[in-house]
Amino acid sequence: MTFGLIPSLRPARHRPTETPWGPSQSADQIAAGVVSYSTSSHGGIHLDAAHNAQVHEAWRTAEGWYEEDVAWGIVAVTFPDLFPQPQVERAHASLMSYMPGQYEAATGKPVPPGASHVREDALFLKRNADRFIVRSAIYSKQRPGFIEVVATLGGNPTGREKRFLVPSAEYDNRSRHFVIDEDQHECCDGKPSSFAGYSVRA
Repeated sequence: MTFGLIPSLRPARHRPTETPWGPSQSADQIAAGVVSYSTSSHGGIHLDAAHNAQVHEAWRTAEGWYEEDVAWGIVAVTFPDLFPQPQVERAHASLMSYMPGQYEAATGKPVPPGASHVREDALFLKRNADRFIVRSAIYSKQRPGFIEVVATLGGNPTGREKRFLVPSAEYDNRSRHFVIDEDQHECCDGKPSSFAGYSVRA
């Protein structure tokens, strides 16, 4: 596992360690008490008790484990001298995007509008709470040139569900979310479906 070119990164004397993601397969020491672990499926950074105590309580983990996708950034922001500047900047951007509330609490800095996809998604779903939002899609076998979609009210995974046909060209130009226009997009509930399992519901 790598978090960029870390000058101080070096192989640690590896003893198989039980991590939150399974037994470790390799380990690299970023600094004394700061070790990066890899497993067969995932990985992350572990901080010893002294280092973990320096992490702000807003995003500190109890056992000092910080997974490699997002939470590693907590370590980089807390100990910026251990990481190259580009990685520290990427950590700030990632944490603002995925953990905006904790970021503001820990750093005292406001997250700029548009910098957090978590907040943008929440605002989008609030604005479209009474509209059908696509949750899954597949090329239609019954209607070439169309995408068959499953959409739920307000994008709620457990909300009211409908199927629609959307022109492929229109769907291909979508942004992060696709909102159904019930005046334009044909509802295909009760008709044969390209989704496995839906034909028996039709």
